[in-house]
Amino acid sequence: MRGQFNLNLACINLNKIFMEKVKIISYNPNYKKPFKELNYEWLNKYFEIEQMDEKILSNPQKIIDDGGQIFLPIINKEAISTVALLKMNESTFELAKMSVTEKHQGKSIGKKLCLTAIDYARNNNFKNIFLESNSKLTPALNLYKKLRFRLLPEKESSHYKRSDVKMMLNL
Repeated sequence: MRGQFNLNLACINLNKIFMEKVKIISYNPNYKKPFKELNYEWLNKYFEIEQMDEKILSNPQKIIDDGGQIFLPIINKEAISTVALLKMNESTFELAKMSVTEKHQGKSIGKKLCLTAIDYARNNNFKNIFLESNSKLTPALNLYKKLRFRLLPEKESSHYKRSDVKMMLNL
Protein backbone atom coordinates (compact mmCIF):
# COMPACT_ATOMS: atom_id res chain seq x y z
CA MET A 1 0.00 0.00 0.00
CA ARG A 2 2.81 2.41 0.87
CA GLY A 3 4.46 1.85 -2.52
CA GLN A 4 1.16 2.59 -4.26
CA PHE A 5 0.80 5.82 -2.27
CA ASN A 6 4.31 6.96 -3.28
CA LEU A 7 3.56 6.08 -6.91
CA ASN A 8 0.36 8.15 -6.80
CA LEU A 9 2.27 11.13 -5.38
CA ALA A 10 4.90 10.78 -8.10
CA CYS A 11 2.18 10.79 -10.77
CA ILE A 12 0.54 13.86 -9.24
CA ASN A 13 3.89 15.69 -9.16
CA LEU A 14 4.68 14.75 -12.78
CA ASN A 15 1.23 15.91 -13.87
CA LYS A 16 1.74 19.21 -12.02
CA ILE A 17 5.11 19.74 -13.72
CA PHE A 18 3.56 18.94 -17.11
CA MET A 19 0.62 21.31 -16.57
CA GLU A 20 3.01 24.13 -15.63
CA LYS A 21 4.52 23.79 -19.13
CA VAL A 22 1.11 24.02 -20.82
CA LYS A 23 0.19 27.52 -21.96
CA ILE A 24 -3.36 28.21 -23.13
CA ILE A 25 -3.55 30.72 -25.95
CA SER A 26 -6.35 32.33 -27.90
CA TYR A 27 -6.69 31.32 -31.53
CA ASN A 28 -4.58 32.87 -34.23
CA PRO A 29 -4.39 31.81 -37.90
CA ASN A 30 -1.11 29.94 -37.31
CA TYR A 31 -3.20 27.30 -35.53
CA LYS A 32 -5.86 26.79 -38.23
CA LYS A 33 -4.39 23.44 -39.31
CA PRO A 34 -3.88 22.02 -35.78
CA PHE A 35 -7.41 23.13 -34.80
CA LYS A 36 -8.80 21.07 -37.67
CA GLU A 37 -6.45 18.10 -37.23
CA LEU A 38 -7.02 17.75 -33.47
CA ASN A 39 -10.77 17.69 -34.00
CA TYR A 40 -10.53 15.26 -36.91
CA GLU A 41 -8.51 12.95 -34.64
CA TRP A 42 -11.31 12.43 -32.14
CA LEU A 43 -14.13 12.61 -34.68
CA ASN A 44 -12.54 9.85 -36.78
CA LYS A 45 -11.93 7.75 -33.67
CA TYR A 46 -15.48 7.86 -32.30
CA PHE A 47 -17.82 9.09 -35.02
CA GLU A 48 -17.64 10.53 -38.50
CA ILE A 49 -16.98 14.01 -39.78
CA GLU A 50 -20.30 15.65 -40.50
CA GLN A 51 -21.13 18.59 -42.73
CA MET A 52 -21.34 21.01 -39.77
CA ASP A 53 -17.92 19.83 -38.50
CA GLU A 54 -16.37 20.51 -41.89
CA LYS A 55 -17.99 23.94 -42.07
CA ILE A 56 -16.71 25.02 -38.64
CA LEU A 57 -13.28 23.37 -38.82
CA SER A 58 -12.50 24.74 -42.28
CA ASN A 59 -13.06 28.34 -41.19
CA PRO A 60 -12.24 28.83 -37.50
CA GLN A 61 -11.81 32.57 -38.01
CA LYS A 62 -15.59 32.78 -38.51
CA ILE A 63 -16.03 31.69 -34.86
CA ILE A 64 -14.00 34.72 -33.78
CA ASP A 65 -15.66 37.05 -36.29
CA ASP A 66 -19.10 35.99 -35.01
CA GLY A 67 -18.19 36.91 -31.41
CA GLY A 68 -16.86 33.56 -30.19
CA GLN A 69 -13.43 32.40 -29.11
CA ILE A 70 -11.08 29.44 -29.55
CA PHE A 71 -8.49 28.30 -27.01
CA LEU A 72 -5.55 25.99 -27.61
CA PRO A 73 -3.25 24.53 -24.97
CA ILE A 74 0.31 24.70 -26.29
CA ILE A 75 3.38 22.82 -25.15
CA ASN A 76 6.71 23.35 -26.90
CA LYS A 77 4.91 25.37 -29.62
CA GLU A 78 2.61 22.39 -30.38
CA ALA A 79 -1.17 22.59 -30.00
CA ILE A 80 -2.31 19.57 -27.97
CA SER A 81 -5.97 20.41 -27.48
CA THR A 82 -8.76 22.75 -28.58
CA VAL A 83 -12.05 24.18 -27.46
CA ALA A 84 -14.33 26.73 -29.10
CA LEU A 85 -16.97 28.99 -27.68
CA LEU A 86 -19.57 29.63 -30.37
CA LYS A 87 -21.75 32.67 -29.72
CA MET A 88 -25.38 31.53 -29.79
CA ASN A 89 -26.89 34.82 -28.66
CA GLU A 90 -26.07 37.74 -26.35
CA SER A 91 -26.19 35.59 -23.21
CA THR A 92 -25.14 32.08 -24.31
CA PHE A 93 -22.04 30.46 -25.72
CA GLU A 94 -21.92 26.91 -27.03
CA LEU A 95 -18.90 24.94 -25.84
CA ALA A 96 -17.81 23.04 -28.95
CA LYS A 97 -14.89 21.39 -30.72
CA MET A 98 -13.35 20.18 -27.46
CA SER A 99 -10.49 17.83 -28.22
CA VAL A 100 -7.39 16.56 -26.45
CA THR A 101 -4.89 14.60 -28.48
CA GLU A 102 -4.78 10.99 -27.33
CA LYS A 103 -1.14 11.29 -26.22
CA HIS A 104 -2.11 13.91 -23.63
CA GLN A 105 -5.46 12.61 -22.38
CA GLY A 106 -5.84 11.98 -18.66
CA LYS A 107 -3.57 14.88 -17.68
CA SER A 108 -6.29 17.40 -16.68
CA ILE A 109 -5.88 19.41 -19.88
CA GLY A 110 -9.59 19.17 -20.67
CA LYS A 111 -10.45 20.50 -17.22
CA LYS A 112 -8.02 23.40 -17.50
CA LEU A 113 -9.35 24.18 -20.96
CA CYS A 114 -13.00 24.12 -19.82
CA LEU A 115 -12.19 26.37 -16.87
CA THR A 116 -10.49 28.81 -19.24
CA ALA A 117 -13.61 28.85 -21.44
CA ILE A 118 -15.90 29.31 -18.43
CA ASP A 119 -13.79 32.21 -17.13
CA TYR A 120 -13.84 33.82 -20.58
CA ALA A 121 -17.63 33.55 -20.76
CA ARG A 122 -18.05 35.02 -17.27
CA ASN A 123 -15.59 37.84 -17.94
CA ASN A 124 -17.56 38.73 -21.07
CA ASN A 125 -20.88 38.82 -19.18
CA PHE A 126 -22.40 35.68 -20.68
CA LYS A 127 -24.99 33.92 -18.54
CA ASN A 128 -24.90 30.36 -19.92
CA ILE A 129 -22.74 27.81 -21.65
CA PHE A 130 -24.54 25.14 -23.65
CA LEU A 131 -22.99 21.97 -25.07
CA GLU A 132 -23.90 18.89 -27.05
CA SER A 133 -22.12 15.57 -26.63
CA ASN A 134 -22.61 11.84 -26.89
CA SER A 135 -23.36 9.36 -24.12
CA LYS A 136 -20.39 7.16 -25.05
CA LEU A 137 -17.92 9.96 -24.25
CA THR A 138 -17.99 9.12 -20.54
CA PRO A 139 -14.80 10.95 -19.44
CA ALA A 140 -15.99 14.18 -21.08
CA LEU A 141 -19.47 13.88 -19.57
CA ASN A 142 -17.98 13.24 -16.12
CA LEU A 143 -15.85 16.36 -16.48
CA TYR A 144 -18.84 18.48 -17.48
CA LYS A 145 -20.84 17.17 -14.51
CA LYS A 146 -17.96 18.01 -12.13
CA LEU A 147 -17.95 21.52 -13.57
CA ARG A 148 -21.71 21.76 -12.75
CA PHE A 149 -23.16 21.43 -16.23
CA ARG A 150 -26.65 19.98 -15.93
CA LEU A 151 -28.42 17.67 -18.33
CA LEU A 152 -31.16 19.16 -20.47
CA PRO A 153 -34.14 17.32 -21.90
CA GLU A 154 -33.76 16.37 -25.57
CA LYS A 155 -36.38 18.66 -27.08
CA GLU A 156 -34.59 20.45 -29.88
CA SER A 157 -32.89 18.77 -32.80
CA SER A 158 -29.16 19.01 -33.30
CA HIS A 159 -26.90 19.85 -36.21
CA TYR A 160 -25.07 16.58 -35.42
CA LYS A 161 -26.28 12.99 -35.84
CA ARG A 162 -23.97 11.92 -32.99
CA SER A 163 -25.50 14.29 -30.42
CA ASP A 164 -27.63 12.52 -27.80
CA VAL A 165 -26.70 14.62 -24.73
CA LYS A 166 -27.35 18.31 -24.16
CA MET A 167 -26.05 20.17 -21.12
CA MET A 168 -26.11 23.72 -19.75
CA LEU A 169 -24.04 25.64 -17.24
CA ASN A 170 -25.57 28.74 -15.70
CA LEU A 171 -22.83 31.23 -14.88
